[in-house]
Parts: sequence; structure tokens; C-alpha cells
Amino acid sequence: MEIVPIDNWFPTLVYECSQIIEKAKVRAGMVFIEAKYEMGKRILIDYEKFGSYEGGKTQADLAYELGFSQKTISDCIRFAERIKLEYKDSFEKFSNTVTKPSWRKIALEWLPKRIRYTKKPSPLEMIASEAEKLVYACDDKILHLLQRTPPCFLEEVIK
Repeated sequence: MEIVPIDNWFPTLVYECSQIIEKAKVRAGMVFIEAKYEMGKRILIDYEKFGSYEGGKTQADLAYELGFSQKTISDCIRFAERIKLEYKDSFEKFSNTVTKPSWRKIALEWLPKRIRYTKKPSPLEMIASEAEKLVYACDDKILHLLQRTPPCFLEEVIK
């Protein structure tokens, strides 16, 4: 640091302290963003288990357990995918391109649009759904046949 004349000491002090704070904010921001990246990377390891009938858990369940929104979990995943794609899975290469780290800016401007995923139904749920469709289809056909059948014939069948 330079020796500053006595009459300019305060503005210099303010400037140097603000520079210290700004550098700390940038470092803290990058640490926070790197944590989001690491979290997304870790989630991707078990990503196929989400919504499966084996795991039964969703991103929303994970978000609840961690105290985040499901949107944040989804953003972390998309962030890790994008780093892997564009920076060969190197957060360091990505961080060299960032001057003012902002998770919000990354999530809104840099990440691809969000895709909504739904829980995959279990085989039993799929069978039940198809059976329900079949019952409704049969009911409709029976109703249609009954409507076309002459009333006198129906009276004979009912007796």
C-alpha cells in the first residue's frame, strides 16, 4: 500500500475497504455458485432413480429435505449439465469467464429452459390405468348397444 498524505487518508481508507469487500463478495459468490454446481453434479449421479417406482422419490422430496425449492434443485442439475457440456466438466474453466458471480443471473440467462418431469407410474399403476380405460370403453359400448336395442327385446331379456 502507498503512503497517502494525511489530508486524503479517509477517502483512501473507504476506497481500499470497499475493494476488500468487493473481492470478498466475488469469492463468496463463486464459492456459492460452485456449491450449486457440486450439488447438481451429485444429484445427476442418482438422477435416474427420481420418480422411478424403485426409488419413489422426486426432486420435490429432495428439495424439501434440503430446504430449497424444487426450482433450485432443477437449476443446479441444469447448471451441472451445462458445465459438463460446455466446459468439459471443469468448474474452474467456467469460473474464469465470470466477473460478477450471480446465481440468479446464471439461472435466468445462462441455463437452458426448464423441462417439467413427472413421476413415472409404477407397473401396477400403469395396469390399473389401462384397466380403467378398458372398463370405460366397455361401458360405452354396452350403453351404445342398449340404446340401439328395441325396448321389447330388453323386456324379454330382463324377465
